[in-house]
Amino acid sequence: MATSAGKHHGKLSGVAIDHIQLHVGDGKALHIRIAEIIYFEGYPLTYS
Repeated sequence: MATSAGKHHGKLSGVAIDHIQLHVGDGKALHIRIAEIIYFEGYPLTYS
């Protein structure tokens, strides 16, 4: 994921109305405002 502060790697671990939480390891998480996301690369999500 890329933001205005640079690229970040981790596992998506939470979604809120104004931000997402990205688990980056060692008990740490980044809370990223949705407005700051530049792009997101990955596989398409599927819902069953």
